[in-house]
Amino acid sequence: MNSDAPGRKKMLDDYHALQTRIAGVSTEMKGATAGTSFLKQGFANAFAMFTGGGILALVSQLFSFLSSAKEEFMGSAKASADLEATLHATKNAAGLTAAEITKIGEARAKVTLFDDDETNRASAMLLTFKNVKKGVFEEAIPAIQDLATKMAGDGPADMKGASIQLGKALNDPIKGITALTRVGVTFTEQQKEQIAAMVKAGDTAGAQKLILAELNSEFGGAAEAARKAGGGMATLSMRWGEMKETVGSFVSEGLTKLSDWLGRVLDKCQPVVDIFVSVGEEPGPHVQRNGRRHRRPGHLRFQRRLGQHRGQVPGRRRDLSAGALSPAHPGHHGHRRRLHRPL
Repeated sequence: MNSDAPGRKKMLDDYHALQTRIAGVSTEMKGATAGTSFLKQGFANAFAMFTGGGILALVSQLFSFLSSAKEEFMGSAKASADLEATLHATKNAAGLTAAEITKIGEARAKVTLFDDDETNRASAMLLTFKNVKKGVFEEAIPAIQDLATKMAGDGPADMKGASIQLGKALNDPIKGITALTRVGVTFTEQQKEQIAAMVKAGDTAGAQKLILAELNSEFGGAAEAARKAGGGMATLSMRWGEMKETVGSFVSEGLTKLSDWLGRVLDKCQPVVDIFVSVGEEPGPHVQRNGRRHRRPGHLRFQRRLGQHRGQVPGRRRDLSAGALSPAHPGHHGHRRRLHRPL
């Protein structure tokens, strides 16, 4: 037993050394795992930043802003076009140009919550009442805004409805005051008689100004008061809308140029498209092979059609050095004889 003591001691030492190595490897593995987890978390955070609230979200917001800006510009362009069309349709009965009416909208946008496009749309509606002329028209626009603001209360102002109501009243003052009475505008009997007398005397403009004076005594300044009540946020909102409209004009111009360029590219590609369409529709000749009829492969038909498009002889190529036509493939004179082994 004593003779085996050294051997046992060596075995125990080897065993302990093995355990120490295993413990060291385990520690290294844990460190590597921790490092891998750190890298994995870093990649996960980067990916989340890119796909979540990071770059993609920023790109999405930018695209949304550009789309909204383009819509703002298109709305403004439509309002301007509608104004021009109404002036043309009414043969400029009001005696005002589009530039003069647009200036009214721009000036009112600085002191009210109505932007120039809304005012231009209201002006286009008022132009359809041909008895409203220059001198009255300019005073009617602020009155429309005041009426719309007062009638709206806490809701959105209806500029279109106010334009129609006041337009009817000004176009036919005698009947119009009745319609205004229904929405809260009151006229005394003396005012009604005075309006009727002015109309009979041919002073329609005087009767219209009398109606506007009464309207202003009840609703005047409502639109400007709403802007002041909004404070700095209202001003910021109006300027933000103007800025979006400006950006939208550049976006629309860029899209127009891109559309024109794509149209030219498609025009250049049309001959190639026609070739593919014709090849697909062409039944194609059949060739005799091994006693059976086989349809010519599509790529050969395509080459034939392409050669026709280029003005070349199908199945031939031009020898530029000799100036003669040579077979595209070994033909009657260049083929090799097949060797037939005897059975």
